[in-house]
Amino acid sequence: WRGEPLDQLIGKSAAYDYIIASHVIEHVTDLVAFLQQCENLLNTTGVLSLVIPDKRYCFDYFRWPSSTGDALQAYTEHRTRHAPGTVFDHFSNAAKMGDMPAWAPQMRGEMSFIHSVEEARSAWMQAQKNDEYIDAHSWRFTPSSFRLILHDLQELQLTNLVEIGGFDTEG
Repeated sequence: WRGEPLDQLIGKSAAYDYIIASHVIEHVTDLVAFLQQCENLLNTTGVLSLVIPDKRYCFDYFRWPSSTGDALQAYTEHRTRHAPGTVFDHFSNAAKMGDMPAWAPQMRGEMSFIHSVEEARSAWMQAQKNDEYIDAHSWRFTPSSFRLILHDLQELQLTNLVEIGGFDTEG
C-alpha cells in the first residue's frame, strides 16, 4: 500500500457485505478518508466491524483522546504518513502497566514508559527526513470519544456510517 484510496488499491467499490478491521483504525493516517473509503467499498447493506483499543487500558494511556478537529486536520491535509509530532507523541508517551502494553479495566499496577525520550526524538527526526511510513497510533479513543467523532462526522456529512452495536471494554 502506497497511500492510494482503498477502492483504487482493491479495484472495486460497493462490493463487500462486511469489512472487519481489528486494531487498524488507530494506525490510519487519515481517519475520515479511511471511513469514507470503507463506506465506498461496502454495498448498501454492508457492515464495517471495528475492533478499537480503549486508550484507558493500553499503551496510549497517557495520550489525550483524539478529537474531531484532529480528524478534520488530517483529512484537510490528505495525510498518507503520520505527522512528525504524532510520531514523537506515540513513542514518548507509550506506557505499560508492569510488563504489559495492554491490560484489563480491573487491573492495577505500576506504570512506566516503554521508550526513552531519545528513542522518541530519533523517531521524530526520522519522520521529518523522508516520506517513509513510521507506524504509530494517530488515533486514541474511548468508546464514547469514538462515538462523538462518528456523530460529528455524520453531522458534517463526511460519512453516513452509523453505529449499530458495541461492546464494553474487557481487556
